[in-house]
Amino acid sequence: MVVPTASELPEPSQGVALKHIALGFGIQNYTCADTDTTPKSVGALAVLYDVTHLYPGQSHSSLTQAEWASLPGEVLNTLKVPLDLNENGIGASPIRPFPKKQDLKKIDGIKAPDSSPSGPDGTGAVDWLFLGDAGGSHGISFVYRVLTASGASHECKTKGVDSTSYAAMYWFYN
Repeated sequence: MVVPTASELPEPSQGVALKHIALGFGIQNYTCADTDTTPKSVGALAVLYDVTHLYPGQSHSSLTQAEWASLPGEVLNTLKVPLDLNENGIGASPIRPFPKKQDLKKIDGIKAPDSSPSGPDGTGAVDWLFLGDAGGSHGISFVYRVLTASGASHECKTKGVDSTSYAAMYWFYN
């Protein structure tokens, strides 16, 4: 396993290794200064599930390539957003491989493919991202957010805050 397939995002630096693949399931948050303005992303809140073992070819319980690619959309369309699963709001892995908060910065991003699931509200998928450590992450050098399902803003119909459910795959490297 290396860089997420079919990605136009840059490869991570040499010498880093894939540590985990997580399914993120939660909400993308936006603010609107006024009606008919451009929404401003103010981050996301998500529960991360360690799904490394489900990546195709890892074990007898691995998913097929088609099942893997459709997992974020299936989760988004069939389950409730799990923002209250544990006291920290993070990680469902018994070994808790994900930090409580990553201090990451955007290095690069591309528009999600048109074929990405647009979600229950039809807002469209958030961009695919390549993120790097901004100095406060422990055990993480780079993260990819790919295979996004939904999460784009509802647009600014009123002034204030807007949240949209989303799911995505996160590839963690160190």
